[in-house]
Amino acid sequence: MPVGRDLPDDWRERTIAMIRGAEPLRADWFTPGPELSAEQRIAIHLEQFRLRVEGAVRTEIPGLVHLMGEESEGWIRAYLAACPPTSWTLHQVAEEVAGWLATQDVPSAWVEMAELDRAVNRGFEAADTPPVTVEELGGSPRLALAPHVTLLRLRWSVHRVRSAVMTGGEPPAPEEGHFPLVVFRRGLKMRHWEVPVGLFALLEGLGEGNSVAGAIDHAFRGGHVDLATLQAEIGGWFREMSERSLVRVVV
Repeated sequence: MPVGRDLPDDWRERTIAMIRGAEPLRADWFTPGPELSAEQRIAIHLEQFRLRVEGAVRTEIPGLVHLMGEESEGWIRAYLAACPPTSWTLHQVAEEVAGWLATQDVPSAWVEMAELDRAVNRGFEAADTPPVTVEELGGSPRLALAPHVTLLRLRWSVHRVRSAVMTGGEPPAPEEGHFPLVVFRRGLKMRHWEVPVGLFALLEGLGEGNSVAGAIDHAFRGGHVDLATLQAEIGGWFREMSERSLVRVVV
């Protein structure tokens, strides 16, 4: 514990900053123990904090840890050195992994897997919203994506790799391609759904704040779907959105 004399008013915040490596250590703030010096006591706190934080990051990025393999420990430490946690808790400690990895010389599949891991974590913790019924859709309400939904345009099949990792199967190697992916929550489980390009564009339009008509126009005029396919599939797509609670009514 820090000694009780001559401490600044913000000693609690600065002590946490020391433990997470954001401020130089002040051994004179701590009292020695019967067997350990102040420096040794601080070192124990630092090691415990490091192990706890690294474990929290690893838990939040299981897909990425798989792709990194034996390199994951070094990359996690490098990430935490560049982006140390700023909260008293370890909540969302891996939130910046994808953005940070995008600045590093790493395979693009790693960055996409980090984005998928983050989408799963965010979706699981997102607020619930009332499901949209087919009857409500018939009234042409203004719609937006539900809070638990994330849209990802993937160039690597990292979703298939992650699914195998999480279910204990044999993870395949990532394949390059075009994978429009919807990440969403159903009940207490996160799901991913590889969707037609036209449906993805429709959801994308809603996510950008367009009206239903504007989202349909976005999908059609953007060249994502031809008119015949749009006319044949649009009703089924909206039913799928309703059944999976992908959208909410904007009041």
